[in-house]
Amino acid sequence: MATLTPLNPFVTPATAPVQIVATTRPALESQPGPSVQELTLGEGEGQQPQPEYPLEAEIARQTGVVIMRFNVDEDGGVANVVVKQRCPWPLLNQSALRAVRETWRFPPGPPRLYEVRIVFQSRN
Repeated sequence: MATLTPLNPFVTPATAPVQIVATTRPALESQPGPSVQELTLGEGEGQQPQPEYPLEAEIARQTGVVIMRFNVDEDGGVANVVVKQRCPWPLLNQSALRAVRETWRFPPGPPRLYEVRIVFQSRN
């Protein structure tokens, strides 16, 4: 009878029973966080400059709605910006994302979670 050798000579089969130990770290879902607050562009607290309407998008008469969700930290800075609903035009999505991420500021306070609807409508 031939003896079997492991494919990897540095690994030896376990001879003792294996014990599975549960972690003590709580699940992310159980950690409390701020609830989502609806924000109307340009209203309420903070500085919320209107996103730039890209010239190419305006010439092409591209319109749409972009819904953004973002966190505001204790210092009033915007973090973790995500596009919850995109419009069909990449230039408009990029403009909305850039505006919220780079130009919006809020008063210091407790962490907050906002959702805002940004409407791009051609002036022509």
